[in-house]
Amino acid sequence: MIRPLVGIALQPEEVFFEHNRELIEERAELFEVTPETLWDSRCQPTDGYQRLLQR
Repeated sequence: MIRPLVGIALQPEEVFFEHNRELIEERAELFEVTPETLWDSRCQPTDGYQRLLQR
């Protein structure tokens, strides 16, 4: 039996990273990064962009 992949949509809020640390670091097999996680309405990098680069 083929097992489905476990994916998660990364959100820009720090509390999201804190509450989902184990899932993000150990269990997720793929990620969907929402545009607002990386860029604001002026197409400038957000705080989420820096947090993802640090992880």
